[in-house]
Amino acid sequence: MAKFLKAILFEPSLLMPHVSTDLNAIDFNALKRAGVRAVVFDKDNTLTFPDAPTLDDSIKASLETCKSVFGDKVAVLSNSVGSRRDPKPHLQADAFEQESGISVIRYSGQKPFDGFDEAAALLGCKGSEMAIVGDRVMTDVLFGNRNGMLTFLVRPITDQGEGPFVPKLRAAENFFLHRMAWLNRAPPP
Repeated sequence: MAKFLKAILFEPSLLMPHVSTDLNAIDFNALKRAGVRAVVFDKDNTLTFPDAPTLDDSIKASLETCKSVFGDKVAVLSNSVGSRRDPKPHLQADAFEQESGISVIRYSGQKPFDGFDEAAALLGCKGSEMAIVGDRVMTDVLFGNRNGMLTFLVRPITDQGEGPFVPKLRAAENFFLHRMAWLNRAPPP
C-alpha cells in the first residue's frame, strides 16, 4: 500500500494511460510498425468476465488479430490466473492457456508491483518494447508505466461481478484521470 500511495502522491503520471480506448479499436498492426514487440493483457474484465475461465465473444476477433501480428509474443498477466491467487501448480492458468491459446505469466505476487521480470523473461523483451492492455488504472496502467511499457486503458467488459469495492475504486480512478487531464498531466514518455 505504501508503494501505491507513493505513486499517487509523488509520481501521479504513472497512473495516466498512454491510450484510453475500447480493446476492439486497438490497431495491433500499427503497434508492431511503431516498434512494439510484445503485448501483455490483463485477464479479468479485459479478455473475460470477472473470474470467468473463457474469453468473451466481444473481444475474440481482436485477440486473434493480435496473435496473428505478434505470434508467441502475446501473454496474460493477471491477478487471478498465474498469480498467488492461483497456487501452484497453477491449474487455472493451465486451463486458460488451453482456452485462449495465450501464455499466462506465472508469478508469486500481485500487479502493479510484481510480475515484470517474469513477463520480460517469457516474452524476451524490455519494457519499452511491450504494450499492456487492461481495464484498471491502479493495477494495469501503473504496472505498465512503472516498467516503461506503452499503456492501454480499455473499457471493462462489464460492470457486474467484480465485488463490492471495485465500483468505488473505478469511480476514484475516473475522478483521478479527469483531474489529471484537467491539470494537463501526461503519462511518462
